[in-house]
Amino acid sequence: MDILGGPFGMLDKISAGIKEGAVVVFPTETVYGIGAAICSEKAVTRIYDIKKRDRNKTFAIHISDKKRIAEFSLEPPAYARTLINSFMPGPVTIILRAAAGVPEYLTGGRGTVGFRLPSHILARELIRKCGGAIAATSANISGRPEISDPAELKRVFENKADYIIIDESEGFSGTPSTVLDCTGNSCLILREGAVGREDIEKALHGLP
Repeated sequence: MDILGGPFGMLDKISAGIKEGAVVVFPTETVYGIGAAICSEKAVTRIYDIKKRDRNKTFAIHISDKKRIAEFSLEPPAYARTLINSFMPGPVTIILRAAAGVPEYLTGGRGTVGFRLPSHILARELIRKCGGAIAATSANISGRPEISDPAELKRVFENKADYIIIDESEGFSGTPSTVLDCTGNSCLILREGAVGREDIEKALHGLP
């Protein structure tokens, strides 16, 4: 297991490891995340085990560019496109109807998939080097608080993840992303996080 600080020069090594089934803990603008290659069910299952996470709770697809959404989802409704353009990149997770072929271990059998486009530059560069998309969720043990402190991160994941990318800056909000269900006729806020309800409503104002 490698613990890395300021590792832009190490991203080639880390992304190669992820493609081979490694698990990585990485920073976002909100809290730390834990991720793996979207094509590796074994690696995704390993994250479930590390987090002690209920198998009914799926991961989001973390992407490096908004254009990648079209690869994994059906055509989003107009209001969802407004939210994507308003808040991505940024601290939102947008749930859409999954395209055919998206693995069930990413949809939980519900036919939906969440998307997260971090604004954290290092996170996006890591994802880009992994082909533009990884499966990821918050780096914490399920039922316990999300982690934004490097010391706590090392304590929890030092013997569990293959790579831990440390961000020594103080740029974390400490508040998880806002989760928006955009699979129906209107937006449903499943979790109000770093982006508030008022901001969501302002973005949608004026839509038919």
